[in-house]
Amino acid sequence: MEAGIQVSSLKPLLVNVAGVDMACETIARMGVGTVQLQWIDRSVPPGEIAALLEKWGLKSVSVQDLYAVVREDLDYYVELNRLTGGRWLCISRIPEGYR
Repeated sequence: MEAGIQVSSLKPLLVNVAGVDMACETIARMGVGTVQLQWIDRSVPPGEIAALLEKWGLKSVSVQDLYAVVREDLDYYVELNRLTGGRWLCISRIPEGYR
């Protein structure tokens, strides 16, 4: 079992590259090495996110967001997960008809 943190815990920082950098630094300084990516503003390019994880020695195990958000821009989330080495794409608030 691997302990980690959801980056969404630092949601106010996740609005631009500089904020994501600060969030990654904060997580790394806490001594956490594993993250689940969630609620990073889609204006932040997946390649930038991957570079910041590498810069701070963090490993992503998955990407998560709301069903409607992922459905709206599935290619972004698949690419983010691929570039950051995540194993899973996690979906929350799945509509009742799909459960």
